[in-house]
Amino acid sequence: MARIPNGINGEFIGTAGNVNGYMRNGVNFIRSKRRKSSAPMTLRRLAQQQKIKVCNDFTRPFCGTGFFNKTFPAYRHSGTGFNRATSAIMNLAIVGTYPETAIDYPEVLISQGPLPPLKTQQQR
Repeated sequence: MARIPNGINGEFIGTAGNVNGYMRNGVNFIRSKRRKSSAPMTLRRLAQQQKIKVCNDFTRPFCGTGFFNKTFPAYRHSGTGFNRATSAIMNLAIVGTYPETAIDYPEVLISQGPLPPLKTQQQR
């Protein structure tokens, strides 16, 4: 994957031949087009896809609000708040084995990092 600050001929978003261009967090990227695999799905891959589906079903209502960017700040980490939240939920709260994967709600982490300072009556 290559990063192109201003694109070869400006921004490149979309598909041209076997190359896809897209913008993520204000940075232009290009990559080769994905190819369909003819290999059969393994049980481990199906299990991982099920875990991701269960996690995404839980986090979908929070998307688009900027909630995860505020509750999972980037303190020296790359990626988005959504990526950090998804990782935390998948590592801590997903229980069961394929195909009976579920979320253990008491273990869900929806915020991480220091709290903002409280405003006292005198500061207001």
